[in-house]
Amino acid sequence: WSGIHISDIKWAGFENSPTKITAGFEFSTNYNDGFSILFTQNNQGGSFKEDQLNFNYSKQIVFNKKKKLSLGLGILASQKTSDFSNVNTAIPNDNIFSTGSNEIILDGSFGINYSSKNFEIGISSLYLNNSNLEISKNQLRKSFRNGRQYYLISSYSFQINEKVSLTPNVLFNFLTRDFFLRSFA
Repeated sequence: WSGIHISDIKWAGFENSPTKITAGFEFSTNYNDGFSILFTQNNQGGSFKEDQLNFNYSKQIVFNKKKKLSLGLGILASQKTSDFSNVNTAIPNDNIFSTGSNEIILDGSFGINYSSKNFEIGISSLYLNNSNLEISKNQLRKSFRNGRQYYLISSYSFQINEKVSLTPNVLFNFLTRDFFLRSFA
C-alpha cells in the first residue's frame, strides 16, 4: 500500500498567524518493508520557523499469523530559523535578540514493537543525537537542546462478544533526567 497525505493548518482571521503544512508519502513492499517520507513546514509566527524532513524505514518479522515483531529507524533533518529583526524589546538594543540564526540539525529515532493476537508492547526513542540549536550567536548565547525522549506503549484487547472488543492503551513518555533543565541553556 502506498499513499500521499497533505494537511494545512492555519488560524483563520488572524494576520501573520502560525501555519503548519505537512506532506507525507508512505510505501510498503510485499517483503514486509516500509518506507515513509514526511515534510513539515512549521511557521510558528513571530521569530521562529522550522522545516523538517523525516525518512523512516520499518521492517516486520512475521512469526505466524498472530505474532510479529516490527523494527523501525528514522533520520530527521531539521532547519530552524530565528529572525529577531522585528522584535521590539523593553530594553533598546537587547543583545539576546540582536541576531538571528539559521541552523540545520540531524537526528534519529528508533523503535521496536511486538504484537500478538491480543497483546502489544513497544518501545521507541526520539532525538537520539540530543541535537543542539543555537538561537542567538552573540556574546549572550542562547541555545535549545532536543532532549532524548523514550516512549513505552502497551495494549491488550478484550473480546466482549462477537461484535464488540475493548482495547485499552497505555503510553508512557520518559524524558531524560534533566530534560527541562537543559532545554534552554
